[in-house]
This record gives sequence, structure tokens and C-alpha cells, in this order.
Amino acid sequence: MRVAPRRYGVSVLCEAQSALSDRFAGRPCEDCPPPRFDVVREAPLVDGALAHFVARVERSYWGGDHSLFLGRVEYARHHPGTPLLFHGGRYERLGQGA
Repeated sequence: MRVAPRRYGVSVLCEAQSALSDRFAGRPCEDCPPPRFDVVREAPLVDGALAHFVARVERSYWGGDHSLFLGRVEYARHHPGTPLLFHGGRYERLGQGA
């Protein structure tokens, strides 16, 4: 039996962090930097991310081979910049036409 964490963190990567995104996704990457983390209120957050959220688990729902956590945000911060977007199997930019 797995014990659900009390808190979890979400990091919104900036567009300059595509190599780091590739590393987390398990895609081959020669110059992928090792992930660096800040730990805030028991939750790991990626250094240099555009935004961070830490939430306390309010409810947990089992969904086959995953758990869905419904959380209450306790901490949030953001920095100016452009978010990293991934859609249709590739990285995209805001405002890019199809």
C-alpha cells in the first residue's frame, strides 16, 4: 500500500528549459542538464522554472494505474518569461501559427 504525499509541487518550465523537459520525459538528449530542485514545504520544485505551485492534498482518487490528487494551493510564485509548450509531439511557441 502506497501512502499519498501530504503536499505536491508543480513547476511550469520556461521556454529555455526544453532540454530539462526532455530529460524528465525520458527522451534522449546529449546536453540535458541534471535536474536541480528547491524544496519548499516538503515539495520539490525545479530551479529556474517560470512558476511554482505547492498544494496540500485534499482528496485522492484512484484511476486505474494513476492517482489523481485534488489539492489546495498553499504557495505560488511566478517570474516574467515565456512558458515552455509541448503539443503534437513537438515544442511550440505562443502565437505561432499552424
